[in-house]
Amino acid sequence: DDPDADTIMGDIMCQQKRWVKVFDNESDVERFLGTKPVVSQLGLVTKHKYDERGRIIRTKKRVILDCKKSRANDLARAQQRILLPRPFHAVDDALRLMRVCRARARRTAKKRTSTATPLVEHLVADYEDAYWAIPLHPRERRFQVARFRHQWLVFLRTGQGTKTGGLTWGLISALCGRFGQSLFDIWELLLQVYTDDPLSAVAGTLEERDTRMACIMVLWMVLGLGVAFHKAARGFDVVWIGAQFLLRGEQVIVTVNPDLIDEILLSIRGMLQLSAVPVKDVRRLAGQANHVSGLVFSWRPFLSDLWGALAAVARKPNRIHGKIWTRQIRASLYW
Repeated sequence: DDPDADTIMGDIMCQQKRWVKVFDNESDVERFLGTKPVVSQLGLVTKHKYDERGRIIRTKKRVILDCKKSRANDLARAQQRILLPRPFHAVDDALRLMRVCRARARRTAKKRTSTATPLVEHLVADYEDAYWAIPLHPRERRFQVARFRHQWLVFLRTGQGTKTGGLTWGLISALCGRFGQSLFDIWELLLQVYTDDPLSAVAGTLEERDTRMACIMVLWMVLGLGVAFHKAARGFDVVWIGAQFLLRGEQVIVTVNPDLIDEILLSIRGMLQLSAVPVKDVRRLAGQANHVSGLVFSWRPFLSDLWGALAAVARKPNRIHGKIWTRQIRASLYW
C-alpha cells in the first residue's frame, strides 16, 4: 500500500540485476524449483530521520521477506554467531597508527628526507546493495518466494528477513574484510567491518593515504560489492555505527552521533505521553540505548527495566496484546 512500492519493487525486479526471477503463475514456479514453494509476504521497513522539532527530514525504505510468518524460519538453523566490532576497536586502531606516524615523523626529521607530515585519516565507504550481493543456493530458493501485483517472485539472492540472511552476509563480509586487510601492512591501514559498514584508519602522507583509500575501494568493486559513493566520507571527523570520531593531534575524541541522540529523545518523549507503548517501539529503544551504553557506561543500569519488560511480555503476554505499560519503564525513560 506504500506509494513508493512500485518504484522500490521495480528496482528489485529489474532483470539486468538478476536479484529475483519473475513468473506469472504458480505452475511455472513449481517447474522452475522442482517442488512446491513456501510463500512469504513482503514487508516494507521504513526508517525516518527527524530534526530537533520532530519533523521528518529523511526516509529510508527497504523490502524484507516475512519468513517468520510463513514459518520458513522454523526450518532454518543458525549454528554460528557473528561478532561485530565496537567503537573502542576503531579507537585502538587510530591510536596505534598515530604512534606509528609519530615514530616515522621523528625518523624523517633526523634524516631530513621528507617534508610531508604523516597523519591518520578515516575512510567510511559502505558497500552498495550489500545483502543483494550473495547468491542463494538453488536448494534454498523454494523457501524465499513472494508475490507482488499478481506476479510470483523467486529470490536468486539471499533475502533480508530470513533467519540466516544476516549470518550469510556476515561470513562474506568478514572474508572481504580479511581480503582488504591483507593488502596492507598494519602500519599502513587498519580495517574494521560492521556488517556492511567498513571503517578504514589510514596512515601516511596525503599522497599515500589517497593511494591506499583508492586501493581499498577498488577492491570492494572488484569483489562485486560496489561502493555507496553518495554516502562515503573521509577525513578527521567521521560518523560510523552511531559514533562520531574526531582525530585531533594525538587524541581520538568519540561522541555519540547527535542524530541518534535526537531520535532517542524524540522516542522517549512520545512514550511518556502514552499509557501503553508498543513492544516493537520499546525493543527499538532498548537496542538504540544499548548501543549508546557502549560509549556512555552510566546508561547500562537503566536498561534492565526495558529488557525486563520485554522479557516479561515474551514469556506471558498481558491483556493489552503487543504493548507494555508505560509505568513499567517510566523510571528508565526519565533517567
